[in-house]
Amino acid sequence: MSEADAFIEGMNQGFAQIFMYGDPTLAPAVFRGLSPRLNGVSTGNTAFAANVLLGTQVASTNTSIWLICWGPNSVFGIFPKGSQAGLQHRDLGLQVVENVAGIGGARMMAYREHWQWKCGLAVADWRYIVRIQVGTTIASGTIASDLINLMSRAIDRLPSLTAGRCAFYMNRTIFSILKIQALAKSNQALSVEEGLTQIEYKFLGIPLRKVDQILNTEASLT
Repeated sequence: MSEADAFIEGMNQGFAQIFMYGDPTLAPAVFRGLSPRLNGVSTGNTAFAANVLLGTQVASTNTSIWLICWGPNSVFGIFPKGSQAGLQHRDLGLQVVENVAGIGGARMMAYREHWQWKCGLAVADWRYIVRIQVGTTIASGTIASDLINLMSRAIDRLPSLTAGRCAFYMNRTIFSILKIQALAKSNQALSVEEGLTQIEYKFLGIPLRKVDQILNTEASLT
């Protein structure tokens, strides 16, 4: 299991990358992620422009904060009919394999496993996704964009907060800057709840999730 942990983490990171940036027009094997859907205000897919908020952008060193309300009538995950949801694992046991790193044509005994994840994303109502893009240039310990202001505005873009389970998604850079900005303003919008096994941060009652696959090198949306 300790050897399998690395594969599980790799699959999780791969899923997160596709979930954020997957574009089947560039890689047919992936599902369409969030970024190709909400990718502009006056250019790109302008049908969703009302739910794209722009902070202070900096050339190609931007990142995005996502607000998603998960629910059966808003945004939800899917998988092929007749298959199983989630990460699937098969232990194939000890097999004879080609020892490609050794002597040509040599064989060896090795334990083999098979990992598979059939997944997709369904957006039943695009109004329940909001994208905020901000520059990531840090000066004097913070960035130019007012994250508290932008995230408050994002919440008001949602038609309802009771349509499902809402959460903000951001990378570690923005997660850290948000806490710094809230402390500097003695702002009560950011709260901390301590559970039995973890500490959970919330913004105006909405959970914050860290996603390492959200880039700091996004091109500026227009």
